[in-house]
Amino acid sequence: AALTEAARGVDPLLDPGPALSRVQRPVHILHGRYDTLIPYSQAERLRAAINSAVSARLTITRLFGHSGPSAFSPRHSMQEVPPLLRALGGMMSVV
Repeated sequence: AALTEAARGVDPLLDPGPALSRVQRPVHILHGRYDTLIPYSQAERLRAAINSAVSARLTITRLFGHSGPSAFSPRHSMQEVPPLLRALGGMMSVV
């Protein structure tokens, strides 16, 4: 918490919160489920803060994160691929 406040003090633009209500374009957020550096709950909060008139989608996957590889089976990895591909496809069609 102290690091966050210090960073905001140095550069207030590091906090996107005040600008999120002004977002006018569709948004799709991808986040790693087991990311311990930035928990996926932060992605949920980000989506909730975006202008409600804008399409804001969220995909949480176990396939990547800032914290290194997760310990789950290759079978479970394969189950994560289709939702990730759908998310990426949706993001490409938005452009």
